[in-house]
Amino acid sequence: MAVFEYRALNKNGRESKGVIDASSVEEARDKLREQSLFPINVSAITQASSSHQFLSFRRTSNEDISLFTHQLASLLKGGLTLLASLNAIAEQTSSHHFRKVVFGLAESVKEGKSFGEALSLFSRVFSSIYINMVKSGEETGSLPDILFRISALIRESISLRNKIRNALTYPMVVGFVSLGVLVFLLVVVVPNLSSLFEQMNRTLPPLTLALIRFSTFLRHYWIILLCGVGVVIVTFFWVLHIKRARYKIDQLKLKLPIIGEIMRKSLVANFARTLSTLRKGGVTIITSLELAKDAIRNEVISMAINQAKEDISKGDSMSKALRRSGVFPPLFLHMIEVGEKSGNLEQMLDDISISYEEEVTMALNRFTTLLEPLVIITMGLIVGVIAVSILLPIFEMNQLIGL
Repeated sequence: MAVFEYRALNKNGRESKGVIDASSVEEARDKLREQSLFPINVSAITQASSSHQFLSFRRTSNEDISLFTHQLASLLKGGLTLLASLNAIAEQTSSHHFRKVVFGLAESVKEGKSFGEALSLFSRVFSSIYINMVKSGEETGSLPDILFRISALIRESISLRNKIRNALTYPMVVGFVSLGVLVFLLVVVVPNLSSLFEQMNRTLPPLTLALIRFSTFLRHYWIILLCGVGVVIVTFFWVLHIKRARYKIDQLKLKLPIIGEIMRKSLVANFARTLSTLRKGGVTIITSLELAKDAIRNEVISMAINQAKEDISKGDSMSKALRRSGVFPPLFLHMIEVGEKSGNLEQMLDDISISYEEEVTMALNRFTTLLEPLVIITMGLIVGVIAVSILLPIFEMNQLIGL
């Protein structure tokens, strides 16, 4: 089943726009005719095979989804029906692509589908966690509360991502600017000075010769160098599609000094927060672990969660099953065990996520405090070597003139 966007004429000859749920374009046209509408144009907006649709849905940001979810929860809490709420949100949504999605949801609900079933048609936009929690909320009659929890989960995820991004922005900018200066020196400054050195008819210092040769290589073979970098990047992303290679890469990431520990704590915080939200939404522990596993973008931790899920289904406690993997931090496992014994696992998971997010923030601040001067010193040393390489022949020439 898919959702189609249409333009049609009504009985009075006025143009009408909207979306309609159907299995094919022909069925969509038939449904429009049954509604006394003459279809002008009908195009799919939810078929997974459509590359255009894929590009469109990539523009749907987590911020849009979070805002939509919060607004929908507020309208439902205020007593508005689901269909009226969706239509109201669609009319004021600024994103053209996301507006299509909301209209599609409204059309599906209008035809008698549940909200969870309507969301399933847009699985490229809404995650499996989102869809399953909504279905659980519909079954328990607590959809507004579930939507508030989903919105909070997305906002917290966005907040953690922004903290990491903001912490790394300045060092990256400094690095790129320094790299630009370095390339300028090698491509523009060094070639101009090398012609002067050639006129001296003297043997140049080894450091200067090496610099001139590297500059010449860079100017004449930059296309080969650029292609080589492109091949490395393409090969890397191709390797990421191989599960075993992806596991090894993720394993290496977690073993990196400083960065590995930050990544581990960030992933654990995300896992704890997602698991807590799912459990509060009434999702079973096995299903919660399965969905939380899909939200973790690390094969090592995902496989550990998957194995723990199987052990729990056999009767093990969650703390015992997770400890067996050797992946999770001891403090995390201890707090899980305390939560299980006290019968307050969801609250303990919330405490874990808050605690680890704070640790990630502090670790990032320490890391960037060290990284910023390190980048500046490294690039300063490189520029210094270039400057010395250029100045050595000039000093020799001055000495010769003095003699």
